[in-house]
Amino acid sequence: SHLREEPITEEELGGLLDWDRIEELNGFTCPPFIAANQLNDIVEDVSILPDNPAIAKVVVDTFASQVEQLLDSIGKCEQIKDTPMVFGYVATLRSFLMLWLITLPLALIGEYGWIATPAMALITFLFLNVEQMALEIEQPFGHDANDLPLENYCAGIERVLVDLLRGATDQFAGASARGAEESDVELA
Repeated sequence: SHLREEPITEEELGGLLDWDRIEELNGFTCPPFIAANQLNDIVEDVSILPDNPAIAKVVVDTFASQVEQLLDSIGKCEQIKDTPMVFGYVATLRSFLMLWLITLPLALIGEYGWIATPAMALITFLFLNVEQMALEIEQPFGHDANDLPLENYCAGIERVLVDLLRGATDQFAGASARGAEESDVELA
């Protein structure tokens, strides 16, 4: 949503965050940075970490590394979004392209006769298509057909995170059950 310069909607997150937090994020200039920092704060809260300090340190360090990579990726996407083609470059390229396309028939007609006309039409079509494609990919985060499928990327990441969360929950539940069984055995 941020890359598309749209506010985050409640439906978009599928109930993963409460609406108050979403509204708070929408109020910031760069919601992804704020959300990543909030994730970091949550993990650094020692009350949710395992009792073993060595494991807790590994969890915090690993998560901090992942958040750092996420913030780096967010920064790179911001650079792509905020860096348009320089007008002088685009204008010069278009001028040379048009000049070349206008003078090309003069070179082709004498050499190839009647076949020069369809050849010229094909060459012009191809070069103008390349120029149009360059305009389309200049801003890859929109909703156009040629833009990046951000929804698919986010859905894939969400599936992986839910699987990881499910696996972590199963591990903690298994560890708690084993701990309870060991306690029962010690008491017996």
